[in-house]
This record gives sequence, C-alpha cells and structure tokens, in this order.
Amino acid sequence: MRKARLQKLRRDFELLQMEKSETISDFFSRTLNLVNEMRANGEELKEIQIIEKILRSLTLRFEYKVNTIEESPNLATMTVDELMGVLAVYEQRLNEKSITGGE
Repeated sequence: MRKARLQKLRRDFELLQMEKSETISDFFSRTLNLVNEMRANGEELKEIQIIEKILRSLTLRFEYKVNTIEESPNLATMTVDELMGVLAVYEQRLNEKSITGGE
C-alpha cells in the first residue's frame, strides 16, 4: 500500500505546475506539502531536486527571474527557503508595478 501511495505522490510531483492565479506562497505551500508527504512515505528528495522542479513549474510571469536564478553560480547551494524568499520579493515587485502602471 505504501509503495502505491508513493507512486501516486511521485506522479503528482512530476505533474505539479503553478496555476496562473496562484501566489508564490500558495505554490510553495502546495509543493512542500507534497514533498513532505513523499518523504514521510520513504522518498529521498534532495534540495536541488525540489528547487529545479519549482523553477520548471512556475508560470511565464517568472521566466526572467528563473533564467537569472538558473544562471547563478549559487544555484547548487541555494535552499528552498532562499528560493522562496527571492521569488516572493520578485512577485511583490511585479505586483507593485502592475498596480502603479509599471514603467
């Protein structure tokens, strides 16, 4: 039973995508809940695997920032929490620009 559950969780992780209306905070919460459930069922996920999945799963709105992060020499040592902080700040700036009309 546990093996079947883990297979379902792996599939959910593979198919995971950020929704257009979803915030970074909500997406990270959903992602980390899934990761925690996978780990509880015996899956070993490295931090870099989670980070790479998150970067692949973001909406086009974050494409510029994703490219910058992927080209950064710090990617190999980045934590999920650091990634969330960087993306949350970027999202806040995007939202502020859309409210003020951008420049």
